Amino acid sequence: MAKDRSSSLGRSLMVLALALALVTLGQTVSLAQADEAMPGGRWQASGVLAGSPAGSFDGHQISYPGGDEELTIEMVYAPRDPSYASAIGFQLYGPDGDEYQPTWVEDDGLLRLTYAAQEAGSLLIQVYNYSDVTVGYDLSASGVGEPVMAPTAAETPAEAESAAPVSMEPTMGALVGNTGGAYAHHTLSYPGDESEVAITLTHAPVDPSFAGAMGFVVYSPSGEEVAAGASGDVAGELTATLASTEAGEFLIQIYNYTDGALMTYSLTMAN
Repeated sequence: MAKDRSSSLGRSLMVLALALALVTLGQTVSLAQADEAMPGGRWQASGVLAGSPAGSFDGHQISYPGGDEELTIEMVYAPRDPSYASAIGFQLYGPDGDEYQPTWVEDDGLLRLTYAAQEAGSLLIQVYNYSDVTVGYDLSASGVGEPVMAPTAAETPAEAESAAPVSMEPTMGALVGNTGGAYAHHTLSYPGDESEVAITLTHAPVDPSFAGAMGFVVYSPSGEEVAAGASGDVAGELTATLASTEAGEFLIQIYNYTDGALMTYSLTMAN
């Protein structure tokens, strides 16, 4: 296990060195991360995350099988300095939006979190960096379920008629707002058969002063706005209905205009 952690940290240092080299050359550093599912319910991801006093973030989504299965998540990062240790880490958001924090394990030199619940669903791992340095990190998890697959659009009218109804597990996310708008994007493959798809966004915090500053809009493949989230009787819940003759990938744009506020959300689609 110690050898595995050493190898992971070595990969993080190599990624970080490459990122810093690109900065030196004046190139833009991509903060994309590599996610990999492995046999035996294991998963790993790595990335590079620039620091910011307002916080910078990477998000990783994993599937949890439920049944009180024990899920263990570990994170190592480099460079590591005690003076900014608390400014770098990760948190876990459950299917209901609840937040879970890891603990620092000094002997192993890593952050570790153990999660168990009866309910299955998608979990969000949010890596954060509030320091003034760029770090490379490695995440690993054991006890992960099978990935949740999004529905795909039918390729012919015949397939469209026999296509399974749109239905997917909630997609979890987090978005730090700013006055110029902060955005997250999700896609929906739609057959263009005018079937109604209910789209629901549940977000937190719920504060009347944020009304209108958090929500979502839906764009067709041709770029037309076709739906927008509207509030109902449930606080923090916005809904919209999509029905169209246009087939293809529809874009769901989630927004947060509340400066500095962290919005966590759950997005569901079904018909």
